[in-house]
Amino acid sequence: MRSAAREFGGRFAAHLLVLSLLPGTLARTEAAPPQDSPPRFRAESELVLVDLVATDGKGRFVSDLRQDEIEVLEDGKRRKIQFFRLEQFEPTRDEPGAPPAPATRGRGSVPQGRQGGYVVFLLDLQTMDFNSAERSKEAIREFLRSGMDPGDLAMLVTIRPAVRVDQPFTRNLKKLEVALAQVPYRREEASLEEFAEQVDAIFNRFGVGVPPDVPLDYAEAEAQQYLSNLRTRLDLSCRAISALSRYLGSLPGRKRMLYFSRGYAINAYHRVSEIIQRRKDQLHRGLSRPRMATLSRLNIGSMASIYARSLRSAVDQANRNQVSVYSIDPRGLMVLPFQHSTYFDIGDMEATQEFLATLSEDTGGLLFTNENELGSPIRTAYLDSRSYYLLGYVPDAKLEDGKFRRIEVKVKRKGLKLRYRRGYESVAPERAAQFNLANAFKFPDLYRDFPFRLSVRRQGGQWVVRPLIPNQALTFSDDAGRKRCTLEIFGIPFNASGEPLGENFLFVKVLEMDFSEQELVSFREYKNFGPSLETVMPEDSHDLVVVLRQRRTGKLSAATHTIGTNSNPSK
Repeated sequence: MRSAAREFGGRFAAHLLVLSLLPGTLARTEAAPPQDSPPRFRAESELVLVDLVATDGKGRFVSDLRQDEIEVLEDGKRRKIQFFRLEQFEPTRDEPGAPPAPATRGRGSVPQGRQGGYVVFLLDLQTMDFNSAERSKEAIREFLRSGMDPGDLAMLVTIRPAVRVDQPFTRNLKKLEVALAQVPYRREEASLEEFAEQVDAIFNRFGVGVPPDVPLDYAEAEAQQYLSNLRTRLDLSCRAISALSRYLGSLPGRKRMLYFSRGYAINAYHRVSEIIQRRKDQLHRGLSRPRMATLSRLNIGSMASIYARSLRSAVDQANRNQVSVYSIDPRGLMVLPFQHSTYFDIGDMEATQEFLATLSEDTGGLLFTNENELGSPIRTAYLDSRSYYLLGYVPDAKLEDGKFRRIEVKVKRKGLKLRYRRGYESVAPERAAQFNLANAFKFPDLYRDFPFRLSVRRQGGQWVVRPLIPNQALTFSDDAGRKRCTLEIFGIPFNASGEPLGENFLFVKVLEMDFSEQELVSFREYKNFGPSLETVMPEDSHDLVVVLRQRRTGKLSAATHTIGTNSNPSK
């Protein structure tokens, strides 16, 4: 089963807005009583939780803080701390290379019920050249061999640009090394430096005698293409971090995400404008400027808003799920290459690190740059999450108004450095549900809130799609003496490039399950529930992604089935 990034177009997003209006279908199902889920770090819950790391002047964790020494403010107003606990995890005494914990339930599943730590290695290959990718892989490999606690679980995920879970959580370090070795190199997407070189080539082609507007028109068109591609890559990475954070949310404690990336120039629209203006000024020195430095075709305000919104969404989802992002720039010591555009400077190279800094600082992680030896940042990030304080307070206002609420933590003790989440966005449940459903199609491997098996077979001129769900995976709620569960089933076909085929869902079905107590008892006698859907598939080879959502709980699970031109009709 192939995993690919799902480019979820705007037309599908429009369908998500009207899902609640779709007619329901009465169906009999099998179910189990609602189960308590593990504690989650969610801003929409009654209690807002904050991870606090306090270090002294030498960078050592301070483990003797008292609750009365700590003050928490939300939007400048002091909040009463309702919950306070020191969390510390000691290394285990397990043997290195031990087999995976029994709780691990296969590809894509989140292990439950253990006390060890969790670490995720996320490699954003969209931003890496060959040397950066190899240095990152070698540093991780050395850490696995000598620095990782064998009692912890580790996971490997790559963005290339398809988002792939190369190795689900495991304690088997040899499996991780094999997965790491199989990560392929791909040429990085066009960088700001390459854009500057293209602008050079455009102006050199026209020369001094050409009116300034002529090369400027070509340079602006090049800028539009660069910024459009940047937006796509940045949004994909932010959505991947969001989906991965949600995936980790059911795990206890503070999770570490080690994000290897050059980052993205979130102020690229200004950088691009300045590079073109510098080059134009040099070519037409002394001439009047026909245009302002802010180029006419670049909608700078709109781009800034889009980039900031994508990054804020990733930060907020990480904070909701108690995930701290440790960003590692694998380029090492920042120096300009020997051959580079005269109008590209060190500031342009470092512009991408603002993305990494925001991601780490706002989630309570750390940023590592200008490090030629990547082993030290990995070890520091790994050890950092073993000790922290967990604080909880009741917010002052309703948490569904869509506003960002700023969090500030102070301590009475002097000389301490504090790291914690800087705030959260109070997202309405409807908006969060739409976002998560769209992400489930883009990253099906990261949406496995409950198990189900997907059966797809050809029957005459149609295909029969049947998700088989264990009855205990369905959560029923009490409603005026009735037991109710709403199950939504969605399907979209994607081509080999991860693009949706067609402008509509292949199918959407809503099952309204409404039972009396006795009817539910009778239905529990069945082991599985498997509604069948008949549909017409595209003729070409494609991936069918099926997403199931339990509306009342918001639980989502996705599965992919590859349809080939020679698919066996009996399957």
